[in-house]
Amino acid sequence: MNELYLSLGTNIGNTVANMHRALLSLSQLPKTGPLTVSSGWITAPVDAPPQNDFLNLCCSVEIDCPPEIFHRYTKQLETEFGRVKTEHNGPRIIDIDLLFLSSGETIRTETLLIPHPRLFERAFVLAPLLEIYKNETLFGRRLDDCLKTALKTQRIEKLNRPLFGCLLNQFVNHAL
Repeated sequence: MNELYLSLGTNIGNTVANMHRALLSLSQLPKTGPLTVSSGWITAPVDAPPQNDFLNLCCSVEIDCPPEIFHRYTKQLETEFGRVKTEHNGPRIIDIDLLFLSSGETIRTETLLIPHPRLFERAFVLAPLLEIYKNETLFGRRLDDCLKTALKTQRIEKLNRPLFGCLLNQFVNHAL
């Protein structure tokens, strides 16, 4: 088993419903045991064409398969949701990014880079990640310092109400 951290984002349609569906879908993937889900965050698009704000969160899952296979599962989920890539960093119904493995393992293939290459630059990843990741540093970098730098140019807002309470219980209690 290996703990894998993910970032999820959506800005098309009913974003709360999209996120609920994505978390439920992740909890049902084979050889996957969910662990933790952050709060939801409303975030402005970064390095992107004009579009709606995003609903973002981070979660961690235990996987009992190679990360490359789990990555294929997440890309399949995005396709099942109806995600179509029409422009770079364009709007999306769901986006699931693999951030890093708790083992510290580095993976570099044609389709997958772990740790995620922009992990330390994105407030929409760092803020929710800091809620669920229990260490102050990651790959020798202080996460709170990275977030402070990102917040100088990026707008984010934590949702004041829990959106994923009922589903969170299902997600966390799902057994392998």
